[in-house]
Amino acid sequence: MAIIKTKKELKFYIMADRIMNGCTPKATVKEWLIVRLLKKERIIDYLKYMRKLNYYEHQTGLFNQLIAIYYKRKYNTIELQLRIHVDENVCGYGLVLPHAHCYRIGSKNTIGNYAVFQGHAFMTASNCTIGNFFYAAVGTIMIGPVSLGDNVSVAANSLVNRSFGSNVLLAGSPASVKKESYPSWIERDGGKWIDRVNQVEQLKQQML
Repeated sequence: MAIIKTKKELKFYIMADRIMNGCTPKATVKEWLIVRLLKKERIIDYLKYMRKLNYYEHQTGLFNQLIAIYYKRKYNTIELQLRIHVDENVCGYGLVLPHAHCYRIGSKNTIGNYAVFQGHAFMTASNCTIGNFFYAAVGTIMIGPVSLGDNVSVAANSLVNRSFGSNVLLAGSPASVKKESYPSWIERDGGKWIDRVNQVEQLKQQML
C-alpha cells in the first residue's frame, strides 16, 4: 500500500502525478479558469483528490477526519463522472491515466511508481504486488493474487493470473512471457516520458 504520511509527501505526489500526465507541477491561473468555466472534472483533479484522501484518512483528529470525508465525496463524485475507480491507497507516485473511462483498480494491492493504465484495465484481485514502471495496455485484466517485478509491460487484452519477474513483456489469455530483457515503458516510448521522470526525480530530491 502507498500511504502518504506527511504534507510534504502529499504535495510531492500531487505534483508528480501532474508532471507525468503532461501538466505543470502546479496549476496555473489559466488552467483554473478554464476548468471553472467549462465545469468539467478531469483525471488530474481525480488524482489530486485521491492523494488528498489518502493523506487525510490516515491522520488522527476530528478535523482531519472531516476533511477526509469532504475529499471522499469529491473523489466519489468524479469517479461516477469519469467511470473510473483507483483505490486511494494502492499506487505510488507518477501514476499515468491517459483516458477517462473504465478503470477498476481495487484495494489491498500495491503498485509501484510510474505505473500506466490504459483504458478498460481491471485489477479485481486483492494482494497483488507490482513493481515500478508497470504498463497495462487496453483491456488488461489481472486476477490473483499475483506478484510482478519492475519494468513489466502487459499487451492489450491480456489476462494475468500468475506471477512473473522483472523486465518482461506479457501477452495472451492467460498471459505468458513474450519477450525477456524487455525495456521499461519509458525507455521504450522515450522522449517526453524520460524528461518527465527526470523532472519528478529532481523534484523528489528537492522536496523529500
